[in-house]
Amino acid sequence: MKKQYTYGNATFETLDELLEEVKKTLTTAEEGITTLIIGVETARTWDDVVADVIDYFRDNDDDFIEVIEALDDENGILGDARFHDMEDLDYEVGTMYPSEFLDCIDLYSFDKYDDYFKYEGGELESFGSKDYTEYLHEDFVNDLFEYYENISETPDEVSTFFDEWKGNEEDEADEDDDEDDDNGDE
Repeated sequence: MKKQYTYGNATFETLDELLEEVKKTLTTAEEGITTLIIGVETARTWDDVVADVIDYFRDNDDDFIEVIEALDDENGILGDARFHDMEDLDYEVGTMYPSEFLDCIDLYSFDKYDDYFKYEGGELESFGSKDYTEYLHEDFVNDLFEYYENISETPDEVSTFFDEWKGNEEDEADEDDDEDDDNGDE
């Protein structure tokens, strides 16, 4: 009787045939694992989200201005650094005495024909455009994440970054709950 080799459901006459089949199986499995590894997206970190939000707003300054002013309405992030339309100058400084007004203005640099002004630290300054770039950093993104669902000016792309992050956090929390359940913790 001739010796036969069995692998899975297959039978082989020689050891070489068996080894060839095992090699094919391992190669197929290795290709499958490689495909799985390549197909798996790496988990995004909070730093990735922050970088994406900052990049978006660097490229979309008008959106950034709208959102940071809306966020300021929610949490006061800008304090006195908020820009106001020059049309509102009378309203904003209307409670000042004329001498106080003159003390806070540099008559040589203030231009009433500029579009914007801000009254910060006792000084009244005029500006041709709004510039909040000094606020475009991680603290701003953290604050926006807390309030973005309440701010209608939040662009869809930024909301998507945050929604995906919240989904990741919820998935991780569910996994932690499942692990606790598996360990008998409730």
